[in-house]
Amino acid sequence: MARTTERRRSRGPVEQPAVALVRPGVAARVAWGLCALAAAVVAVGVQLDRQAREDLSVARSVPAPFAGYALETLARDAYRSGDNARGLALSERLVAQRPVPAESLGLLSNGYLATGNEGKALSALLLSAERGWRDRFTQHLMISAGLQAGDYEVAAQRLIALWREGDRGEATTGLSRAVLSQPEGLAAFESQIGGDEQYWATDFLFWAGDNLPGATIASLAGALADGGAKVGCSSLSPKTMQMVRYGKPDGAIGIWSALCAAGETTMAADFGFHEVVGLDGPFDWRFPAQAGLETWVEPAARGAAGQAVLNYDNSEPIRKTIATRGAALAAGRHVVVTNIDRDDPRASRPIVLHVRCYAPDGSYAAVQQVDLAREGQVEFSLPEQNCATQQVALIAPRGGGRIVRFAIK
Repeated sequence: MARTTERRRSRGPVEQPAVALVRPGVAARVAWGLCALAAAVVAVGVQLDRQAREDLSVARSVPAPFAGYALETLARDAYRSGDNARGLALSERLVAQRPVPAESLGLLSNGYLATGNEGKALSALLLSAERGWRDRFTQHLMISAGLQAGDYEVAAQRLIALWREGDRGEATTGLSRAVLSQPEGLAAFESQIGGDEQYWATDFLFWAGDNLPGATIASLAGALADGGAKVGCSSLSPKTMQMVRYGKPDGAIGIWSALCAAGETTMAADFGFHEVVGLDGPFDWRFPAQAGLETWVEPAARGAAGQAVLNYDNSEPIRKTIATRGAALAAGRHVVVTNIDRDDPRASRPIVLHVRCYAPDGSYAAVQQVDLAREGQVEFSLPEQNCATQQVALIAPRGGGRIVRFAIK
């Protein structure tokens, strides 16, 4: 028995099982932390890529695995700087990563065009146009391609879509001038107008008033009216007056008569007085409000052949403008026909017709000043240069009276 005990003791200490170096709970927390870190890295990368769409400096710092919008921004920058080869390479990487969006294909087609590969450019452009009507870059390319090919229907279709989408950028306005300067382009554009055009027509007419000939503006205004367009006439009223000043009276009257006139439109050659119902048109008389001056229009009797009568009373000892309006008188000799009733003993000096010519840049040029007869005719002349349109004003001295007839022939 003693031997057995001694034999057991000689074996040495009994080996204990190894203790785990990392407890299960700690391992789970480490794994969770690594996952959270990875998710954070991905989130930061994605967020940087989204921000890169608006910021070129950010686009340059987006890691390659996350670059999507960044590639688009970098490709556009390369094309703008003239590095077409780099732009094409970036566009190819972009399409490989994001083949579906039209923007990617539009950039690729631009790269092919810039590097002389027109066959591939056309294929990419057509595919891009099918996938993304809202991609402005692609639509700009389609308009340019339509112009080069003489396909004005395609160019006009894409152009009007950009205006409807709210694109007022330099590329769109430049292409608008190119399309609408051609008779075929103008006709194709007008054929696309229809339906509810109220969200873009006012902006378009403002732009047209500064950039297109008057006859073109008048034609477009008619097409917009036929298409049911609704425009902001309160803002177009001063714009049409400005257009007269810049030598586009036909465009001004075209807009007003087609889209804004609540009743009968005052034409350029009609110098009769009348009360304006609603807003002032480009050739309506306006009667400035001034201290010491009272003016009012007495409507013509119903059925009478005469015109309305302008009454005025200037209680101040200085001359005051009682009426003013735009005009489009031709160069050369003109005759003013008047019938002025002035029984007021204060009225000793004549009423003066003041005619200011406009230069093409809208500035005042030559000035004519004519003393009007109480009844009869007075002549004056306008120069050939810098006087395509004018501002006319009637300036009265102290006193009151009635202008029963006024016309310029």
